[in-house]
Amino acid sequence: MVPTGCPFDASTQSFTCGPNTLPNGLVETHSYQFLDAGNAPQSAFDSLTTASIHFTAKLSGTTTGPVHSKVDDQHDLTVSGLAGVETTRTWNGTGVSDHQDSLGHAVIKTHVTTTITNVVLPVHHAINAYPLSGTIATHTVVSGGLMPIDQTASLTFDGTRFATLVINGVTYKLDLGRIPHFPISSGPLASYN
Repeated sequence: MVPTGCPFDASTQSFTCGPNTLPNGLVETHSYQFLDAGNAPQSAFDSLTTASIHFTAKLSGTTTGPVHSKVDDQHDLTVSGLAGVETTRTWNGTGVSDHQDSLGHAVIKTHVTTTITNVVLPVHHAINAYPLSGTIATHTVVSGGLMPIDQTASLTFDGTRFATLVINGVTYKLDLGRIPHFPISSGPLASYN
């Protein structure tokens, strides 16, 4: 679906919405930019010449309410394979998320980085239309709690219903064709059925 609804900003050659203050006190801004095959910005989407769309989003501030959270989230994504008649779309991008949650006398800090590398999806949705290739990698660090966390994870697709998930060096197989529920086994190479 082609994004709409944001006004065009000639200075950045992109469509920008915000900043918008949300009910919880956070401020959100997002934008999108249409690009041709040479990565030149376009002032409107063209189904024949728009080759990719670049998305950015930012969420920041301190939440209101009994539990206060400082938030600084930023995402930068690009989807390509749009010009003309294409059979796949390719996603690339990064995200950084920083949260500081005040829970009673404890302050929990969470830092997450995400990298999406060449995740290829079929254009036409169909039964068994799984991601054809690519990887989503994350690094999560949590400090200040009873159990600090330092976790790396990667999810790799190969076009089948089984994706490979590696968490801190331990490999699991995820069954993308099954309705999610609790795994029947949690050991290495367990199938999350």
